[in-house]
Amino acid sequence: MKISHGSKMDFIERPNPRGGVFRYKSLFEYEAGSADSFYFSISQTFSDFFSPRHRHNFDQIRFQLEGTSPFAHDGDMRPGMVGYFPEGTHYGPQTATGEAIVLVLQFGGASGYGYMGESQLQRSIADLKQVGEFKEGVFFRRSGDGRPQQDAYEAAWEHWSGRKLEYPGARYSKPVLMAPDAFAWVADEARPGVEHKHIGSFNELGTAMAFHRLAADASCDLQGPMLAYVTSGNGSADGHELLTGSALHVDKGEKATLSTRDAVELFTIQLPRVVARSAHETETASAAA
Repeated sequence: MKISHGSKMDFIERPNPRGGVFRYKSLFEYEAGSADSFYFSISQTFSDFFSPRHRHNFDQIRFQLEGTSPFAHDGDMRPGMVGYFPEGTHYGPQTATGEAIVLVLQFGGASGYGYMGESQLQRSIADLKQVGEFKEGVFFRRSGDGRPQQDAYEAAWEHWSGRKLEYPGARYSKPVLMAPDAFAWVADEARPGVEHKHIGSFNELGTAMAFHRLAADASCDLQGPMLAYVTSGNGSADGHELLTGSALHVDKGEKATLSTRDAVELFTIQLPRVVARSAHETETASAAA
């Protein structure tokens, strides 16, 4: 188990392939480039942010902490909402009404393509700026081999991988935006003082999102592979301090026991048990998409 205290971090500005100023707090990065890789962070954007309509070859989950993020006809994400943006599914364009702070997980989806990784993305952006420019989520190439104009992330991925990005087939026709306040808390009969709010399970490998609420002096177990983010309260995980804004990564085969001093609420993401695909499977799925 690993713990990262987002509340003790400062936002850091970084280059990004979309439009506008982008700042982030990096919580966890896991096995970049592998089938079950992920990058867990808190992002901060402003009214100049823009991202064109596009899709990914990875899954994405967003938890809106502050501000509003509009996604055109796909809907708006307001504080407290959770969004699942599946691999292969188009969404956006995304604009901004002002400052927004969002908990973001980018991770290898059930198709097994994996996630490139943040450090790899940053290197690709730096390299591509030598031969072109990024503008409003699109890469415009001035020289070298490659398409003269394409989606910014797609260009970065192809530069990193050295091959054409093949998108998995879309399992969902649009992103799924969820309003957790409309879901009911359900008591855990085996754990006094513990309640759960399950808000969604997706794909064949068990990606799931939930909220957990623990009364003072209560405890519960988290079974990996899982990520968690403390939205309120203080406590501990296997004896290590947890604060509002802390994140946990419970890896495959691990279990973490949460104990509270005060009442605690946390958002959890059950990660899929992903297996890398063979080249034949990848080509077949791409042809069918």
